[in-house]
Amino acid sequence: MPVACIVRGKIEEGREIKPKNLHAAFLSIFEKVNPALSKTLHESAPQKAFTISPLFKYRDGFWFRATLLDDKLSTSFFSFFLQKPEPEVNLGSNQFKVRELKVSHNPWSGYIDYQSLWKKSTLDREITLEFRSPTCFRQGDLDLPLPLPYLVFKSYYRKWQAFSDIELMSDLLDIIEKSVGISKLSGKTTPFEDGRVTIPGFVGKVTFIVKRDVGKEALRQINLLADYAFFAGTGRKTTHGMGMTRRVR
Repeated sequence: MPVACIVRGKIEEGREIKPKNLHAAFLSIFEKVNPALSKTLHESAPQKAFTISPLFKYRDGFWFRATLLDDKLSTSFFSFFLQKPEPEVNLGSNQFKVRELKVSHNPWSGYIDYQSLWKKSTLDREITLEFRSPTCFRQGDLDLPLPLPYLVFKSYYRKWQAFSDIELMSDLLDIIEKSVGISKLSGKTTPFEDGRVTIPGFVGKVTFIVKRDVGKEALRQINLLADYAFFAGTGRKTTHGMGMTRRVR
């Protein structure tokens, strides 16, 4: 079951927090509750079963978002927060004291099983996605901060095939490449600092349009992938804060 959760808390003033600190903090949670699973998460894999957002400021605290695409991750992740009322994680030289873990449905958190996600997919020919954190794709040895339809939907297709037991059409990406375009784009490019390198990324909203000659089943699966973007994230480095995405209706 894909889950998107919001973790809110407070940080004692210290050094600057970088995306790699949040990534390390997330993995440290699994080291404490499930070392075997933690080892698996550290290993290189074509598709990662989680995403992490940047750290955001709110009122007198901070929050970040994590999505979990596999039930084994969810069980271990939540068990950490049940161990004591206000667990702490290290963010570099800072201590992040957790005040709230939210999984109820709101604009950036929620949960749904793969079968229900499949059943609720629609037949819209206009699809709008919001890219909240810098989004970028790897093309050869270059970074491409452009939300091109094929690259965007390929992100979701590959993760869906990796973590869902429901098979998608084998030629769906070919259909997307030939039949999905952009009708509206509002946004900008902005740099993403991951603590080691600077990566150009796109933030903003994009409306994709699907040609009329695309059949119902392909159209339904394109809409399914757009819904899945909420959990899967888009493009590269989604486990370090990039590609935080949601569908806007």
